[in-house]
Amino acid sequence: MEEMLVLTYNSVFDDYKDSLTPESFLKGISSINVLEIISWMTAQIHRKEYDTSSQHSLLTSFEGYFPEETKRALSAFVENNQKFIFISNQSSLMMDEVVLSNYNNLLRKPISDLTNDELLNIFKAYLICSQRWTDKQSQCEAVTIQHTKSPLWGLKWRGLCATNCVKLRCRASSQIEHPNEYPTGVIRGAESSNVKSEASNNEDPIERVMLKQDMPIAEFKRYKNFVTQLYKAGLFFKFCEQNPCFSIYLSYFYKEKKVSDWNEYLCSVLSFYVAPIRQNTRNSIIQFRETDIKSQKFLEQFILDVGNLKLESDFGALRNNFVLKITNDEYMILNYNLLVDKIYQGLQFDFYNTLIKNGALNKKGKKIKDFGEYKSMLGDEFSETYLFYKIIERVVENKNYIKLSGEEIKGKTGNGEPDYYIRDNNNLFLFEMKDVIINKDIKLSDEIKVIHDGICSKICKDNGKERKGGGQLLYNIDRFYKNFFISLDDCNPENISAYPIIVVNDSAFDANGVSNLLFREFDKILDSKYPHLREKVNKPVLINLDALIYLLPHFKDNSITLSRIIKRYISEFENNPLLKYRSFTDFVLETYSDKMYDMKDLLKSLLFPEIKLEEEKSIKMRKEKHKSSKKRKSAIKRRRERKRNRKRRKRVR
Repeated sequence: MEEMLVLTYNSVFDDYKDSLTPESFLKGISSINVLEIISWMTAQIHRKEYDTSSQHSLLTSFEGYFPEETKRALSAFVENNQKFIFISNQSSLMMDEVVLSNYNNLLRKPISDLTNDELLNIFKAYLICSQRWTDKQSQCEAVTIQHTKSPLWGLKWRGLCATNCVKLRCRASSQIEHPNEYPTGVIRGAESSNVKSEASNNEDPIERVMLKQDMPIAEFKRYKNFVTQLYKAGLFFKFCEQNPCFSIYLSYFYKEKKVSDWNEYLCSVLSFYVAPIRQNTRNSIIQFRETDIKSQKFLEQFILDVGNLKLESDFGALRNNFVLKITNDEYMILNYNLLVDKIYQGLQFDFYNTLIKNGALNKKGKKIKDFGEYKSMLGDEFSETYLFYKIIERVVENKNYIKLSGEEIKGKTGNGEPDYYIRDNNNLFLFEMKDVIINKDIKLSDEIKVIHDGICSKICKDNGKERKGGGQLLYNIDRFYKNFFISLDDCNPENISAYPIIVVNDSAFDANGVSNLLFREFDKILDSKYPHLREKVNKPVLINLDALIYLLPHFKDNSITLSRIIKRYISEFENNPLLKYRSFTDFVLETYSDKMYDMKDLLKSLLFPEIKLEEEKSIKMRKEKHKSSKKRKSAIKRRRERKRNRKRRKRVR
């Protein structure tokens, strides 16, 4: 089992108390300097937060300025915990909020001019931020697992845990008095006394802990992959161009963003991001030249107004304003994840705000009144049809499958259809696409019932009046075995095994424990309404659309097939029950990491030919400049040679 510990204040210093605040350590230090240090370090772990060598390197860059006592404490921590997290998105965003809400106008000075005491105090303030969110995590129960079959070793735990981290401990069945009892939990913290946790009949204690720990941080637990965001954004713009209603909206958007087309908009985003991909370091401060007017204007949309900053839960104040203007041509990007957000997820909010500002009308000729209405329009016309279909079509292209889209099925059978129907010999894959968002009131709730109900209401529900996700899939699987789809797919249902798949877009569904909650709710509906399907239906699989995009190149070259990847995912948690709490995205990243294409290959495989990256443009310009320079040098060399030859001929005469 692998644990990733977060370096907190208690890891190094022994004087922590709740009244100790990060603000108290930052007095007298320029806020610009503090943000410069934090944003630079956060930029270095973008795309590699779990890379141990990067975390060691960043800690070492600080360590040299500390007193000997602090160095010894750090050395002891590193020696005992080789795999740890020093810089994390969660801690950095908390630190940003602390600095911005206590912003001062002290003169910015070169980082090399900061004193050792100032650097130590910045370090302490950062560790207090880490302490605060990990303390909140550790208030959840740490569970000691008793399982009936075998020790559950081997879980690769990708969640971030406090220094008194949650430990998933296992006992063999021979150690358990009553091997058939439901697993019971024991709260266990390295710095807290043991407290028993009673699991009710309707609750899984491990799932409870994982949801309460992981849901608040799931979005920033891993870096936002700009390739998948770009792919979805490109499809969105192509859809807008083809759709009569959205093409009007698109014209509003271009005017608002002062761009001529979507290529220009996307390249404005990419110019800040793509260039440093091949470099070992990534700058958080962007300095513009006089020729960078369009890029500069794009970034200015996200400038922070420090004087009017109003903090919100879930870092709401920073999501649309994550850029600090330092000088007329110098800008600081506080967190690259927030910039990547603007490619697709943030694009949807920007698009909506543009429509409201311009008084855009819906299909009925009435003004769009709120984001819920816009989101519903987007889901019906784009996310759950155009976007989803385009990606699934690439998953199964050139495969000898029976493939039917929801629109094709609806045209022949009426309402209630699955969003996609794929049969690979004796394997039936039915898909439901749910373009829904888990809002912050659910993600940040301290009440496990609020979290449970919030998730299930979106992806697994059948109350007799309304079906969602898993409930809708079971309804259609039942119809399949009753030959409802026989006119579309002439097969014998009795020989076929069904695989229900729910596809989502929100990374919050990748939190540890969500998959197990889905299994339990799905089983409740199965047992109460469709018990006759028990032997025919497999566990439901919850897939983030981004995970499919990661794998598109492999589906294309047949190194992975839909049947193989789904069956492997299910078989892994059947053999090791702890893995049922792991998300499909984590399974993909862990299982196929050795096969993942590098950034260049992904760009070549997935991007649209219309998009010309700024990096490619600059490379081309450099090549042309180099070529013309070589021509000039050759011409000069030839002229000099001719001149020498003329002189030689004169001497001979």
